[in-house]
Amino acid sequence: KSKDIEAMKLAIKNRSRARKLLAWLFGNHTFTRDDDSVTGNTTFLRIFAPLLAHHSRLAIIYKNLGHVVGLDQQASEVEPEQVSRDIEWCLRGGPAWQIYINTKHRPLIHRAFTWDGGDYSITSTPVDKYEMDEHCDGYVYGDWKCATALGLTLGKERSDMFKKCTENTSMHNEDDTNTDSTDSDENAGCSEKEPLATSAKSLENKVGKKARLG
Repeated sequence: KSKDIEAMKLAIKNRSRARKLLAWLFGNHTFTRDDDSVTGNTTFLRIFAPLLAHHSRLAIIYKNLGHVVGLDQQASEVEPEQVSRDIEWCLRGGPAWQIYINTKHRPLIHRAFTWDGGDYSITSTPVDKYEMDEHCDGYVYGDWKCATALGLTLGKERSDMFKKCTENTSMHNEDDTNTDSTDSDENAGCSEKEPLATSAKSLENKVGKKARLG
């Protein structure tokens, strides 16, 4: 149990550091394409959230394919179902979760960990204080689930928020109860007729500057 607790604490700390780097990157740089410039939380919603959703689906696909061809024969290997569950527990409650759910019914054609949403020019625009500072604590829905199983608490505010994710299944009141994919590689890893970034644009209006990382 103590090893599980320490592993969870380390994961939370590392996620916090990563989120602070993202906050700095998006808060101090402007991303421009076709005379449309974005920065801060808008950049997160339009670029990083769809990329994270894409990477999540791709990781599940490759895990399943490796399992099918027998690349995970070691006893210590994590089963594909657990990989899928852990990834979804990291996404649930944030903008990337909604994009993940909204695109999961599409077979995944772009099977690479590269951005396929178009090119941006990046300009350094330093500011004294940038958005998203308050959302860099490193916690995800899975931490609440694990802490509950270990008999721990994350504090009332976080616990209430993650409990809401369980009760409502969606922070944005959309039907995301079905997480099954139509892609056989993802069920056993979308024809994406448009880049994932398109799904993110509709999300920007719903979440605005209150979006939570990850």
